[in-house]
Amino acid sequence: MLFPNEETDRLLANLNSGKPSLCAYVFSHPNMVEVAGIAGIDCFMADMMFTAHDWDNIANLVRAARGTGISPMIRVQSFPWAEGTDRRTISDAARALALGATAVTVSVGSPTGSPGFSGAQG
Repeated sequence: MLFPNEETDRLLANLNSGKPSLCAYVFSHPNMVEVAGIAGIDCFMADMMFTAHDWDNIANLVRAARGTGISPMIRVQSFPWAEGTDRRTISDAARALALGATAVTVSVGSPTGSPGFSGAQG
């Protein structure tokens, strides 16, 4: 897999030119990624934290994305409510990039150590 660049990657091209990108969540089959790419969606997010995606499925989603020009973003598993850094998260992020993801997202806890739902502090 060659590293993504702005000539082959819609998300990177839009970021470099200051344009917004239209992205979508993908929960299922690589065919949905192909349809999104053909429809003009710039990028998709595959969530490994709260869905049943495994690495084989992620590899197929990324391959489908590269075939239609849509940029793959992968949300890797993490446990933001625990203290410290989970080394598996770092390894998973590196693995997603090695498979060809343009970007990786990771959920992190709040600076106070307590996750919130509304952002309000009491």
